[in-house]
This record gives sequence, structure tokens and C-alpha cells, in this order.
Amino acid sequence: MKLSTLCFSLLALPLAVSCATDDEPQTSPLNAELSPKNVWDGKTFPTSEVCAKHGGFAKSPSFLIHSAPQGTNVILVSFNNDSVDGMDKGGLGTIGYIYEPNKNGEPVLLNSVKAGEVKLPKGVFLEKPHRYTEAAPSAYYAPCKPAKGQEKYSVTLTAAKRSGTFANQTTEVLEEVTLPLGKLGQYEPSLFVFEED
Repeated sequence: MKLSTLCFSLLALPLAVSCATDDEPQTSPLNAELSPKNVWDGKTFPTSEVCAKHGGFAKSPSFLIHSAPQGTNVILVSFNNDSVDGMDKGGLGTIGYIYEPNKNGEPVLLNSVKAGEVKLPKGVFLEKPHRYTEAAPSAYYAPCKPAKGQEKYSVTLTAAKRSGTFANQTTEVLEEVTLPLGKLGQYEPSLFVFEED
């Protein structure tokens, strides 16, 4: 029986069967999550991480990358305010991370970045500045409490393959995933839960 006939027959079964041949490249999906060491739970925006003006630490969350598509050498992390027009799709800034899988198979940690920082750690770079003010461009803008109601935040992680020179780069997007960061509403400073370094 030919391979194509076998694959066609297996598709009728109520099982997930892969009919990939040895000639097809094997790739892993982009598998990312909020780092367990965060105060972020994906449901409520932590008041300890709001803007410094309101007493917060104003740091972005950190992430664990369990796997990424073959060829990924950059992870772009875009922060979104989904409740304000123009602030979605990276309106709070996009941080770039040089990506290289750990040889021992452990997840790769993407560390937090403090809001307003211009000088970033080695292997971390400003991909796109936030859109709140052009006077102080930085890779991350920490939200302050909204004027009324609640605002919803999310983050989009993009696995990409970047090549070329600094002046003439090409970027191939391999996969994107969006994770919720939670909602932020009115709060009192006494509700802050400060994290330990």
C-alpha cells in the first residue's frame, strides 16, 4: 500500500495521526507562559506593577519559552492595552530578545524590563517604543490606573527569524501567540502586594 493511500485511510479514523514524511522539516510550536516567579496571574493586572507615579515597581512580566519554531533567533514581546484605541498591537512598547534554546532542554527565561529604561541588558533590545509619548521613547510603558472602569491588557509574543545587517534586516515571522495579562481598574494604594527581588 502506498504512503498516500495509507494516510488517506488513517484520516477516516477518529485519531490525530501525523502523515509527515522524513523529507518534511520538523518544527515545534511557540509555547510560552508567564513565569511562575511573577506576581502576574493573567487575570488581574498587579497593582504593584503600575506606573511609578502611582507607587508601583513598573516592571514588565517575565516569560518562559518552552519551545519555538525551528529557525527562531528573536522573540518579540509586544504589550497591548486592548481597551484603548491605538494602544493595542504593541501600544505599550515592544521588547526584543535574542533567542537561543537551552542545550539542556530547559525553558528559556525572558526577564522583566523596567518601564522607561533606555539602556537594556545584553541580549535585550528596543524593537518599537511605546506610543504614549514621543518625548520619552522606551521599550515598555507601565499602565497607570484608568480614569474609569476597567482596562484589559494582553501581550503578543512573536517568534521570528531575523537575518541581514543592522542597516538592512529582514524579519520572517514564524509564529505568534497572545496571552492575557489581566484587567486593571480603580484601586487603593493599600491594596498593593509588593514583590521581593
